[in-house]
Amino acid sequence: MELLWRKYESEYVIIHSYTDRGNQELPGRGYKDQTELFPHEFIRGNLSLKLKSLKVKEAGWYQCFVKSAEGNYEARIELKIEATAPVRIFVTVPGGSGLGLSCKSTGWFPEPTVRWVTQDGQTLAMEPVTTITQDKQQQLYTVESHITVLGGKDVGEIRCIVQNSLTGTEQHSAIELGAKEKAANRKAEQEAALLDKDNVELHKWKETLTEELAIRRARSYWVTITLDPSHQHPELIMFKHGQGVQRRPSFLGPAPCIAVGSSGFASQRAYWEVEVGDGKDWELGVLSEDTRDQVIGGEVEERPKEGVWALGRAAGQYHPPEADTRLQTQEKAVIIGVYLEGEEGKLTFYNVVQMALIVAIPVPDSEKLYPFLSPGPAGGDGRDPLRLCPPSNCDFPQQLVQKRCNKDV
Repeated sequence: MELLWRKYESEYVIIHSYTDRGNQELPGRGYKDQTELFPHEFIRGNLSLKLKSLKVKEAGWYQCFVKSAEGNYEARIELKIEATAPVRIFVTVPGGSGLGLSCKSTGWFPEPTVRWVTQDGQTLAMEPVTTITQDKQQQLYTVESHITVLGGKDVGEIRCIVQNSLTGTEQHSAIELGAKEKAANRKAEQEAALLDKDNVELHKWKETLTEELAIRRARSYWVTITLDPSHQHPELIMFKHGQGVQRRPSFLGPAPCIAVGSSGFASQRAYWEVEVGDGKDWELGVLSEDTRDQVIGGEVEERPKEGVWALGRAAGQYHPPEADTRLQTQEKAVIIGVYLEGEEGKLTFYNVVQMALIVAIPVPDSEKLYPFLSPGPAGGDGRDPLRLCPPSNCDFPQQLVQKRCNKDV
């Protein structure tokens, strides 16, 4: 018996072959380690082909051709491939008389469709501006859609839905635009002379909305941070994939235990989040390249005074002092958002649970800076690690207080 699996690419190309003369089995050219047969199943008539690590280019028509003493047989089948991806929605800088919303998703196949709807499924009257591009190498599609919501009525929940055109599979993200938020937004866009300065509640309302818009915009620059095992204190335990650290329970010394990110950022924007949980002592922020080199192998005996820009907690107080003042009026910060605006020379920390600003500090605008984490003493049981949160499409982090950002260590 001879068995050929072939794929039609302007002509039939062999991707796997088998002959019972010596039980010879060979993958086709360019398909090494990507295909597999099941010879032990042949006696049952199972001549299946397994394709591994499917990519978009594997879609198409396949032929199974069998030649035996009884005759020749063939069958064809079409393989269709779909790919879907998470959808993120965030608020852009308001312009004109409306509120800007942006929706983005990368990694779709075939080309998807996108639509904006209300909670009850009604299509929004506002016309979105949508662009769909395809990566030439991976052939996957990226969707970006923008819409401006006018502030004339209470829209409620708005959803951005991206749908696979092959199977109808959908992914979506939603944002709630209540009357309170939209009213505050309209007030913020009016001339300053029209603002009632005696209305303290309205001032607080506007400040809250401004901070929420700022953190939503910062989250659009989310990057994945991975800690570098070669740039960490030897008394730190690093979680798998470099997504968190904690002190060894046996180490109670005062020396700073620092773990540094594998990549630095210079004159660019980057955002990441860190779960500090119930930790009583910790520090996080960015280091200069020179300071990063000093912490290799725990060479420093005390925290470097130069080249460090950070937010921290020690002895029940936060530093810098303005951060402590601000956090006294907020819900406990269990997840910290870090936003580096390299070209602006600014590092901003946010209380993600409350969607509120903690503090903004100046940093060098042309120097490469590296993220770092420094957990406090483990207290003998290691309950207070620092974890890097994975990118999230959650629009209301306040609802994640109980779930936390990452329990896979």
